[in-house]
Amino acid sequence: MSLRNFAYDHPSYVARQTFPFGAIAAGSAGVTSKFSAHAQLLIYGLTSTTMIAGTSTSTASFPPQPPSTATTQVQANGQILSLLRVANTVTAAGTAPSLTTTTYGPFVTGSVFANGTFTAAVGNTNQYAINSLQIVGPPASGTATTTTLPNAGLSNQGGILVNQGDVLFVVSGTDATATTSVTLDYQIQPLASVTA
Repeated sequence: MSLRNFAYDHPSYVARQTFPFGAIAAGSAGVTSKFSAHAQLLIYGLTSTTMIAGTSTSTASFPPQPPSTATTQVQANGQILSLLRVANTVTAAGTAPSLTTTTYGPFVTGSVFANGTFTAAVGNTNQYAINSLQIVGPPASGTATTTTLPNAGLSNQGGILVNQGDVLFVVSGTDATATTSVTLDYQIQPLASVTA
């Protein structure tokens, strides 16, 4: 097997693909399986499905999330999720790796209502776009901040560039009983080298 590049409009580059991380077990800081990027990718989003509703409630100040105009969000019976990316920042051959971790999120499981309350129930499905403008900071901190992440030029495309070999996984919040199944939505970057 060898690496090759296809034409820019090859179906491998234009089709969206998914990776099922699987379910996050109940308990604080649960971790999904890990996904290793097999080529340069654009990651677009996460889809979560509540398998078992949680029991905790948390409150945080966030930018309003439509249809709500509230700036204080309350999350009940769900889970807080964050996507983590581990990347090697060393590009020189023969040099020891230097790893960095980037966190995207947090994302709240549950449906939003006009009063700013997210309430999770079994079967709730949520989709979260991952782009260069993310809400950063755990809800327990009381105030989240909005941070522009690297690859800001891709925000109009709705994706974050991920290099071959980067590792992605999802970590849950602190709810003791919530179980959530998570899927990653991605696309191979056009003209990226792929195994053929």
